[in-house]
This record gives sequence, C-alpha cells and structure tokens, in this order.
Amino acid sequence: MSHSLRPLTLIERELCNKLLEREFPGVDRLREQLRKISTVIPVNEDGSIIEFCIPGHIRLKGGGQSVIPTEGQYLDTDGENVMAMIFIDSSGMLYQFERYKFEGEIQDWEPNADRLVLMGP
Repeated sequence: MSHSLRPLTLIERELCNKLLEREFPGVDRLREQLRKISTVIPVNEDGSIIEFCIPGHIRLKGGGQSVIPTEGQYLDTDGENVMAMIFIDSSGMLYQFERYKFEGEIQDWEPNADRLVLMGP
C-alpha cells in the first residue's frame, strides 16, 4: 500500500472531535492539535486506521503509543458495532485514529458523529 498523504476528511474530524468532547488530563492540548491537522497518512488498505500529520511535530520511531481514555462506538449498516479510538504517541501528541469491528468488515464508511456513543470515564 502507498502511504501517501491525503486530507483529513470532515467525517474523520467530526468523529475525532466527538471522542475529545469528554474532559480528561491533556484533552485541551489534543483538541488544539486536532484543529491544526489537515493531512493524514492511511495506514492500511481500507483506511480504517489513519496517522495524523501534525505541523512541526517530528514523531520519534519506536516511541510507543497509548489510547486516550474515551472510546466510541456506532452501528454500521449491517447492525454491528464499530469501535472508534484515538491513540497518542509517547510525547502526548495525537498519533492515530482507528475504527474497527471485532468480526467482519466495516460496512459504513460514512458514519455520522451524532451516532457515535462515547464510552469510558
């Protein structure tokens, strides 16, 4: 797969904004980073994982990652749960946005952030 830059879509931005609605330590910094992001790198063929490109940030290789405390889920067109989460890198910068199902392929590539149900603290 080609790992070329592409624009962050409006849908992806809305889903990420929804995941950052809840308050937790460092969320304001992540919200500010998201406002600055205009491009991403698709990580896999189906585009369900994207890596954020933050202007001025050089990501260290092998630095590790962690998930933010809020995850979300919505139902795709076949009625199955799709999970959505944001990962940050070891320096606390936005790293990846991922959508996945436990079984099968995601059938809804045009999710609506209003249907995203937040889970976590």
